[in-house]
Amino acid sequence: MIQPMLDAAHPFATADEATLRRMVAVANVPALMMTLMHLEGDDAVLSSGITPDTDMLEGREDGLSEADRDAIRARAVKAALNWRTSGRDLWIPPHAVLDHATTHIIGQDTPDSYAPLLREELPFAGPNRPAWRENEVPKGDCAEWPVVIIGAGISGIAAAVRLKRAGHPFVVLEKSDSLGGTWRDNTYPGCRVDTPNHIYSYSFAADHDWPAQFSDQQTIRAYLEEVAARFNLMDHIHFGAEVVAADWNEDSAHWTVRLADGTTHTGPALISALGQLNRPKTPDLPGLDTFAGAAFHSARWDHAVDLQGKRVVVIGTGASATQFVPAIADKVAHLTVLQRSPPWLVPTPDYHDTLPEEERWLIRHWPFYAEWYRLWLFRRDGVDGVLPDLFCEEGYAGDKAVSSRNALMRDLWVNYLREQTGGDETLLAKMMPDYPPCAKRPLRDNGSWVRTLRRDDVSLIRQGIDRIEGDAVILSDGTRIPADVLIFGTGFQADRFFDGIEITGRDSASMAKAMADPCAYRGTSVPGFPNLFMLYGPNTNTVVGAGIIFFAECSARYVLGCLNHMMTEGFSSMEVTTEALETYTARMDAMNAERAWGVPGVDSWYKNAAGRVTQNWPGTHYEFWDMTLRPDPDHHVFR
Repeated sequence: MIQPMLDAAHPFATADEATLRRMVAVANVPALMMTLMHLEGDDAVLSSGITPDTDMLEGREDGLSEADRDAIRARAVKAALNWRTSGRDLWIPPHAVLDHATTHIIGQDTPDSYAPLLREELPFAGPNRPAWRENEVPKGDCAEWPVVIIGAGISGIAAAVRLKRAGHPFVVLEKSDSLGGTWRDNTYPGCRVDTPNHIYSYSFAADHDWPAQFSDQQTIRAYLEEVAARFNLMDHIHFGAEVVAADWNEDSAHWTVRLADGTTHTGPALISALGQLNRPKTPDLPGLDTFAGAAFHSARWDHAVDLQGKRVVVIGTGASATQFVPAIADKVAHLTVLQRSPPWLVPTPDYHDTLPEEERWLIRHWPFYAEWYRLWLFRRDGVDGVLPDLFCEEGYAGDKAVSSRNALMRDLWVNYLREQTGGDETLLAKMMPDYPPCAKRPLRDNGSWVRTLRRDDVSLIRQGIDRIEGDAVILSDGTRIPADVLIFGTGFQADRFFDGIEITGRDSASMAKAMADPCAYRGTSVPGFPNLFMLYGPNTNTVVGAGIIFFAECSARYVLGCLNHMMTEGFSSMEVTTEALETYTARMDAMNAERAWGVPGVDSWYKNAAGRVTQNWPGTHYEFWDMTLRPDPDHHVFR
């Protein structure tokens, strides 16, 4: 039984009634409502007649009336005061009650099969994703299975924690001088996450005291460093270890991993945690090498370049540009933003706000509030969230949408753009996407993007580039844009998996050839490469929902399941069959073709040059969780 530490000096134990009322006034009411079970010692609150009803497209936070909210707040204060004098333990409901509660918290029916997934988000219901269940503890000798992990970003840390808990020896090879992956590399002004931090965090380290709902780059990087230190990973990470090649030896059933300095590491299993969004994409513009000023990509921000009083041209209006453009607008003399295709903006008024101290108090001190708040966010955004609204509706004939619900989403976002542009029809026309919502990555916005574009010293131009010429950008219509600095917000080469690493598998199989059209069984395995596992591999990117950390944990669990199966059955290698990969890939392609991001005629980084969606997971979070519970031996060859 997990209980908060509530000694006599604990803030929850010492807060008077007025303080408690002040705190619950800002609480998420569904989460507060669920804590009543622990304080009152029963599940009576589930039969109170007060039921949340969340529909993000309708803009409802919880679907409750103000009278219902006030009733829950008053009941919570009373329950807190009564429990403190009762001498009772905090009640941990049985699984049947928790299953009811996880549906009740958001007011939407959930298939019974979702219950184990949702309980994993509640540590007091345990066990959570990174912990080995009793019947999953390896029976073999883990010491005989040292694992090599490439990359110390989000996925690499998830894998390392899982291996650490399982007792597997491992080493993490990180080419940079510090950990953090994308949150180390992207240091541009304004960089922040677009998934709420309380679910954009590891399930086994969800107790971080986040200062904001959507924290900035420095905060997230510090969190990753804190997690690595908490789980004693630092001694396992080799920094400055750039992997250049890996070779499978069939006789020894081991991988030999070679570094740029010539040193090698060996192990029976190799885990790639290289990620998808770490290779900046800079357009090959004629004359770029003649540019007289500074030029850099947002993911490699040159902080030595002083932007004060400069004429800056930004190329691209993706996720990074919508963050750094507002952050630098006050410094520059003039800012020109060149846009190929405008993004959809998701209204998020609190995107840049810090959390009120009262809300942080609740998360720190109110018994089990943090756990239920995380679950509420996870239920709302991750299972299944608005994902079904991105599925193509058979027979739907609407314009620039894929379903009636998708059209409602479009209407809401169009209205937001109209409000933001304030009657400026010229600007509105430039900012209006001509593709369905979520066919490309939608971007959170608190109003700062459009406010910046409406400034007199900022120009938004929807025009192609012909060439770079000395100190200017020449547009396709001949317009000359003077520039002192060029900043590329042009995204990443997302489909170049294993770029720069020469990987040779069984019978001289080439990973470069295999990844020419990226696909991997369950996003993890490729025929010809025994005991090689990918995290954040092809078709594991999320468009909406709980974020990549959830997927990384699920994949890490799956990899440990594969290792465990080999150990317990006495095999030295496992390799997915070509038939299994082809069947899986056909299913991914068919499902992606029925999603907003898979419709013809929409170009995005989700697709490769041939127009095939190679990045996105087309199913629900539950489907991915269920798929990665355990390996399917029938889909593999064991030796």
